Amino acid sequence: MRPEKPPRTGLHRWGGEKPALMVLGGVVGLALVLGLIVLVVSGDPEPTPDTASDTGSTSTTASASPSPSAKSPGAASSKSESKKYTPGKNPHGAKEVCGGGFKPIDKLTVKSGSTTLGTVNLLFNAGNGANCVVTLKAVDIGKKTPMTASLSLKSGKSGDESGSFGYYAGPVKREAARTCVKWSGSIDGVAVDSGDWSHCG
Repeated sequence: MRPEKPPRTGLHRWGGEKPALMVLGGVVGLALVLGLIVLVVSGDPEPTPDTASDTGSTSTTASASPSPSAKSPGAASSKSESKKYTPGKNPHGAKEVCGGGFKPIDKLTVKSGSTTLGTVNLLFNAGNGANCVVTLKAVDIGKKTPMTASLSLKSGKSGDESGSFGYYAGPVKREAARTCVKWSGSIDGVAVDSGDWSHCG
């Protein structure tokens, strides 16, 4: 009898179904790894800001802001409520009111906005050295309006007249020889004054 050949253990170790399954498992694992890599590389990009939404938000803010050229209701109301005056010719003059011998030497204009309400007049009498102040209206002639006329002397003497008058306030007279004077007046609450001492005799 021929002796039996010993089994080829090496061929049996690497052959058959077992090695084929190992190879197949390796291929599947490699495919999974490659699939994950591709998925990561080709994944969705980060979402971009919603341009339409941002634009809409900006538009809403702009429309909510007040127009720089809009006028406030208060300013318009104040303008509409401003007092209206009726200009007119005063039948009386400063020389007439102060009397004979007085001549005009200075004048202050009383204005409310662009409307001239009247004048505050300073007159001087060279015969007796006296000054005279009279406030004359140029609006609402004949209608009684709050008015004042005032004369102050640097020597300490002063005089004034105030009340509601239709044509003029005054005359206010004071002897002002060898002294300086200040004078002032008002019409309907709008006042003017001469400022510093002046017309020194």
